[in-house]
Amino acid sequence: MNFENLKEEIEKVFGKKVSNRPDCEALSLAIYEKSKKTISYNTLRRFFNLAGQRNTNSLSHSTLDILARYCEYECYAEFISEKSSKKNLSLIYNLQLEIQQKEAFTIDYIESCLHQFDSNEHVFNLMNSIVHFAFQREDVNFLKDVFKIKRVFNGDHYLNTNLYFLIQKIGIHIRNHSEISEVLWQEWATNPIARFYYFELFVDMDFFMINHYKAIEFYHKNSNQPQDLLFSNSILAWRNLILEDFEAANSFISTIKTIDFHTDIHPITVARAYNVLLLNEFLQEGKNLETLLDQINVSRANFDSSDYPFFEFWICEGLVLTHQYEMVLNCIDSIYTKTKGKDIFYLKGSLERIKLIEEYTLFKTGKTIKSEIDKIRTLSKLDNFSREYDSLFYYAVNPSELTEEIKSTITKRGYLKMLEWLIV
Repeated sequence: MNFENLKEEIEKVFGKKVSNRPDCEALSLAIYEKSKKTISYNTLRRFFNLAGQRNTNSLSHSTLDILARYCEYECYAEFISEKSSKKNLSLIYNLQLEIQQKEAFTIDYIESCLHQFDSNEHVFNLMNSIVHFAFQREDVNFLKDVFKIKRVFNGDHYLNTNLYFLIQKIGIHIRNHSEISEVLWQEWATNPIARFYYFELFVDMDFFMINHYKAIEFYHKNSNQPQDLLFSNSILAWRNLILEDFEAANSFISTIKTIDFHTDIHPITVARAYNVLLLNEFLQEGKNLETLLDQINVSRANFDSSDYPFFEFWICEGLVLTHQYEMVLNCIDSIYTKTKGKDIFYLKGSLERIKLIEEYTLFKTGKTIKSEIDKIRTLSKLDNFSREYDSLFYYAVNPSELTEEIKSTITKRGYLKMLEWLIV
């Protein structure tokens, strides 16, 4: 083992270079006085290569821990971790400078940079910088291929924390560089990896009505599997229902009705599809028929064994808009039961949305006279890409806080009709 870093740290704390037997004797005493643990001066002589043929490059774990504690670390493992972190941090800074000066990026070059790290934390730290640089210079050729970087997009579940927030960062950049967004969406929609990590994880609901729907249209054109088709048809139908363009909505709804919801399809996608059917039927008939409500209960029962209430999280949206308040509260009870005691980063914003929906439902059913929602506490915790969309439930209960500025934003985002439905 190479202990040069530890030797340097010990000498820094000791205040001088260890170069002879008296130094080792003095260091042995200093270690004992500080830690009340003994390391013989002979062990130190061998460690500092002052014992001739008896020098050693191996020490017991307990001895290494004593030396690390002398240097103000909890143990040797912590010393190694911090030194490694500092080394990687320095490497990240140097690579950031090097990458920023490149006239163009290539996937092979970026892969070679990322492969210099073992830790995912450092890989994604650098990857976030790479994405920032690429969007800053609008490097379309590189960004088209960004999901081909295997060191990052390698099959790990997309709810991995690092991946999740990298996709969110890409979403922010897309918002800020709308002039290249359609070119990128069109390319990514043909890439199975990009479809999985970007389109299926990320729906920018705050900008969906005015811009992000185009991303889903590209995804839709390249879809042929039941789940992909159900997802894209449902999202696009939802937009057209809010626009009250029933003819366009029905073209998507007709496809939705041909897909078997009980196949191996994610519960969120199934819930989105039911939301469309609920809202369409309600707008056309003025009510929901028992046939559709029974189908929803069957699907909910099928997903009941899931550890996480994905179906319940998303079906509440459609149930609220169609006044199925009893079913809403029943689903919310299930959500609270399934998430109790669980601290899951990607569910935090969804839970805040459910709190808003619960307050809205209690208000509409007369079970609470005045909303007790704390706007500052709650709205700030909603998901970043659906905050304005989800806050509609808050303003529907608290119209006095619906300032002209907020109403103007809601109108620009295309959700004024949805707000009107909620307020009625």
